[in-house]
Amino acid sequence: MGKLDILAKEYMRRPSVFADVFNQFLYHGKQIINPEKLVEIDSTEIAVPYGSDRAPVPEQRYRDVSKMLMQERFKTVERDAVEIMNAATHSNMKIDEGKESVDVCIALQEIREEGKLEGKLEGKLEGTILFAQKLGIQQEEVKKFIMEEYDKTEEEAEELITLYWHS
Repeated sequence: MGKLDILAKEYMRRPSVFADVFNQFLYHGKQIINPEKLVEIDSTEIAVPYGSDRAPVPEQRYRDVSKMLMQERFKTVERDAVEIMNAATHSNMKIDEGKESVDVCIALQEIREEGKLEGKLEGKLEGTILFAQKLGIQQEEVKKFIMEEYDKTEEEAEELITLYWHS
């Protein structure tokens, strides 16, 4: 079982979380499922009536429900939910030490800014390599420059040159 499955299963095992997610998912936020009346069973046995003919559709197992609408009630989420989101999206939403919840809006803004910075750096690297190639600079010299100026390992520099150097 993958890390995401384990994290999601542990998170969804909590009756209050399960009830919140399914009340939102199935009943548009109306409090129908009472967490105090829930009993744990094997999650692989569950199918939610979801098809057009209201027939059970096995692909909607509760352990797989990790998509939450970004509504006000989900603006701040628990630490466990953020760990699941990080694992699912290969993100790095920061979880402050000692905090049990995270402001998802701020975390997503930080991820977006990090992505912009990474994109700009990637563009600079591509431009550097293409410009050096146009000037006739040897790949070995370009590799050394990338390693020094952009703090890249030899392997990373070689991968970048392979990616952007036009034959």
